[in-house]
Formats: sequence, C-alpha cells, structure tokens
Amino acid sequence: MSPIQTLVDWLRPAVNQPLSELSVWQRRARTLVDLGRFGAKHLAEDNAPQMAAALAYRTLFGLLPVLVVAMVTAKAFLGDRLPDIIAWLVTAAGVDRMSMTSPSGESVPLGTWLESIAAEAGRMNLSALGWVGAAVVVYSAISLMVTIENSFNSICRAPNGRSWLKRVPMYWFVLTVGPIVVGFTPVLDARLASAVDSVAQWQTLSALALRSTGFGELAMVLVAVWHWAAALGQLAWSVSLLWLFMFAMYMLVPNAGVGARSALIGSLVAAVLLEMGKRFLGAYLSNAFSVSRLYGSLGLVPLFMLWVYVMWMVVLFGLEVAALVHTVGGRGLDNLRTSELERSLQRGTLVDPASVLVVMEEVVAAFRRGEVSTLGGVTERTGLDPIAVQRMVERLIQRGFLHRVEAPREGVALAQPPDGISAEALIQVGFELAEARDSPRFGVVQRLRQVQREFAHGRSLESLLVSPVPAPPPIEALES
Repeated sequence: MSPIQTLVDWLRPAVNQPLSELSVWQRRARTLVDLGRFGAKHLAEDNAPQMAAALAYRTLFGLLPVLVVAMVTAKAFLGDRLPDIIAWLVTAAGVDRMSMTSPSGESVPLGTWLESIAAEAGRMNLSALGWVGAAVVVYSAISLMVTIENSFNSICRAPNGRSWLKRVPMYWFVLTVGPIVVGFTPVLDARLASAVDSVAQWQTLSALALRSTGFGELAMVLVAVWHWAAALGQLAWSVSLLWLFMFAMYMLVPNAGVGARSALIGSLVAAVLLEMGKRFLGAYLSNAFSVSRLYGSLGLVPLFMLWVYVMWMVVLFGLEVAALVHTVGGRGLDNLRTSELERSLQRGTLVDPASVLVVMEEVVAAFRRGEVSTLGGVTERTGLDPIAVQRMVERLIQRGFLHRVEAPREGVALAQPPDGISAEALIQVGFELAEARDSPRFGVVQRLRQVQREFAHGRSLESLLVSPVPAPPPIEALES
C-alpha cells in the first residue's frame, strides 16, 4: 500500500467518525479540518474575495512606488551592500529559478530582470520627480498600507481604524525601517550557510574515510541523508522567515489584538501556504511553455495578477484562522470542535443584558487604576466574546456612557462618573442588544426582565459596585 493511501485511510475516520472513537492525533487532525472549514466559510462571510481583489490591485498599483521608497531608503543606509542584498532576496524568494521569454525569443532569468528593476529604482532621484510625482509615490505607498489595515480590521472585528496621526508615522516607519531590517537578514543567512558548509565538509571527509575502509554503502547513505537534511533545513528557514513576517503583520496591523498564541497559529498556516504558492509558481513557470510561446513576456502579467490575488487570499485565511482561535478562547486546540466553534461564533450576535454591567464594572476598575480600557483587555478579564464586547462598547459610546481615548493608547474610558450613570439605563442597553435579532418575546422572558428593571431602578452604577447584592427573590414571587 502506498504512503498516500495509508494517509488517506488514516484521515478518513478522523473526519467521519465520532470523537470518542478517535485517537489523540486523529482528534488533532479533526481540529485542523474544522479550523480550515470554518476559516474558508468565514472568508466568504467577511467578503474576503473582494478584499483580496482590492489588495491585489493596490499591490500592483503601489508596487513600483513602494519599491522606489524602499530602495532609496535602503541605499542611503546600506550603500554598496544593496545589490548583494537584492540578490539574496531574489534567491530567498525562489525567483532565481524562474525564467521569462524576451522579445527576441531568448529565455531570461526572472531574478536577473527583477534585480535590474530594483537597481534602477535605487538610482532614482526623488527630487527630480517634482511635487506631483512625489505625491503620487507617497499616496501609492500609503494607500496599500491603508487597504491592508482596513481588511485586517474587518476580519478581526475592530471597531474602528487608527487615527491618521498614528497611521502615517507607522506606515512611514514600515516603509523606511523595513528595508533596513531586511538588509541585516542576509547576515543570519550567511552564518547559516557557513554552518551548513562546515557540516558538509565534515560529512564529505567522513564519507571518504568510510569508503576507504570498505563501508561504501554507508557512505552513500550518509550523503543522501545529508542532502535531504540540507533541503529540509532550507525549507524550514524559508518558512520560518515567512512565519515571523506574518506574525508581525497579524500582531501590529489590526486595531484589535488577536493574542500572540492565536497569531502564531494563524501566521504558521499562512506561511506554509505562502511557501507552497511560491514553489507552485516557480514550478509552473519552469515547466509551462504554452504561455511564453503564445504571448511572450506579456503572458506573465495575468499569471502574476492571479498569483498575487491568491496569495492575498492566503494571508486573509491565516488571519481568519487566528481570529477563530482567539474567539474560542484558551480551551486548547483539542476542544475546538465544530459545534463549539458554531456556538462561539454565534455568541457574537447574542448578548446577555447583564453583560453590559460586567463590561462597565471592568471599565470602572481600569479607570480607578488610571488605565485605559481596551477591547482586548476587557475581553480577557471578563471572559466574554470579543464580538459581543465590541457591540456593547459601541452602543455604550453612542449612549454617552463611554468615550474613546487615543493616549496613552487607544481604548475607551468613562464619560460620566460612576455615581451619575443609571443602572437601569445600562440594563436597558443590554435589552436593546439582546432584542437586536427580533427574538420572540416570551412571557417568562419579559417577567425576568421586569425583575431586572425593578432591581436596577433608582440605583447608580456606583451603588451596584459598592453595595452587597441582595438575595434573589423566591421563585413564587416571580410566578405571581
């Protein structure tokens, strides 16, 4: 039986059989399948295809301006090392193994072509562009970053984006400092290559020594094992770089935190899929001849556009996975089952009216500590669903109980003193959110809500926080 068939036979019960009949690793496989399925489902619900199309357009539109800004900045700090770093980036991306057909019919390495474009961008004099040209370059570069942040905020359910006073410095920091940081990456790559070469030399000497003693077959096995280990090491290094980059994006770009653990899981998924997409493109360009024969170099344009679109879908999918893991909380991957995911996601549309008081209690506690309340902090301390917390905070801001603050960090704070906030008005906000879906108003529900109103009547938020909670009335009182 082939290894592929063995894997299929092992995975089939992991997907179809009840959880009680599965092994530990089959349950983990079921978890990954559930995450992938729900991630794909919510990609469609979040209009990810439209967002990926917008990101692909912005990428193609802003590719050259971003390249110009990055190359000019990198050249100012890296100087003569810039061509070597560009060559390393081309090799790390696997573009050096791709080729394109020139107008004369000759095959030109795609890496050489990209290196020449980057070199021309680095030699561009921004002062010669004029005010209009400089404005177009800056707008193209920043608009790409704005589209990325808006898309990430939509998936992470961020209530609002950053203010422009914070956006512009952050974007400019990424566009200018990013190339400098990338410039130091080849140093680590060179050290890794040096270590690999030293091990290769030791392995070669060992193989020769074994061959001279008559262990030729063992020497051949060592050579084969080393080649496989070196290839896996290069693959792991490439995926690790993508993983680190995607983790930084998922943590820094959205205006609503997803948590480091969730971002690590989502960025790993995105990094693996991006590496697969990169290698698929290289393999296709190396083996497909019909596109080059029919259209020449122009045939790369629609192919590259489609590839950029798919890669942005991968990035959004990884963020969707991170958001799902963050939504279900800290129960662990073994407990992420289909039904639990559904219930957790549906909680974003259902609000317990009393949860509004819980949120306000946390905001008051942070206010007394001299801190700003963030959505992530409120969600973590209260254990409520982040989508529900977002909806409650938005409604409380609309009603004037909270207001937004941007310093020392973005969040919310009390708009009124606790003794001036009516507890009955707060519980009414909870009722409005609970009835947002036009749920049927059963008599028992209305009687329970009336008891809550009577309990909160004439009380302030401060009185609820400092006074002991009386015992609930007996059931007979509710029935009467």
